Parts: sequence; C-alpha cells; structure tokens
Amino acid sequence: FWLRDNLEALYKHGIVLPYPEIIAIGGVTKATELMQIKAEVTGCRIRVPHISEAAATGAALLAGVGVGAFRSSEEAAAALHHTETTYEPADEARAAYDDIYHKIYLPARHSVLGTKDATEGATIDERR
Repeated sequence: FWLRDNLEALYKHGIVLPYPEIIAIGGVTKATELMQIKAEVTGCRIRVPHISEAAATGAALLAGVGVGAFRSSEEAAAALHHTETTYEPADEARAAYDDIYHKIYLPARHSVLGTKDATEGATIDERR
C-alpha cells in the first residue's frame, strides 16, 4: 500500500499528474503475483519493459542523449517502450484492496505516524 500512498501524496502536491500507468523495472518484476497486486492496489496499469539491466540501459540512453544519438531524453525513453508484460487491475480485486487501504492501512499508518494524511504530517525523524 505504500506505493499508492506515495503516489497519492505526490499527486496532492502537484508533483505528478494522475497516474494511469506505472513502468516497473528490476528484480521485483519477476514476482508476477506481486506485480498484479500492485496494479490492483494502485488502480494503475503496470508495464514491465523487456530490459534485463535497467541501470546500465538508462546510463547508455543518457550517454546517447549526450552524444546526440537521441534528440532528447524523451526520444531516448521512447526507445525503451518495448513491453514484455502488462498487468491490468481487476475491478473486483481493486475494490477489495481499496477497502483494505482505507479501513486498515491508513488508520494503521495514522496510529504509527500520528498523522491522517501523508501530505500533512511529521516524518519519523521529526517525531524524535
């Protein structure tokens, strides 16, 4: 639920636009059941590009921008959109996770952090 919580906080602060999809990379993407759960918890489509070494690929794309192989970072990023797997949130599961998020996760977070809204409150460091 932390991913949804963080996305909502970023959206409330105007840092990200509404997020219809997430692009996921790294080892966690091999956990297909977890990726499906993340799609349902967030309500977002999750796309997993076909790249095995994301950090090295990103560095190579930035180098390509630097030497003029790509006209922009957007053009370089577009070169990566070769999706291997897409996870779509299932409506029924989405509703169940939404209920858990509001009835269990948010109250538990409030109990631990002493805040109802991630955009309002203290961080753990501020509570010391």
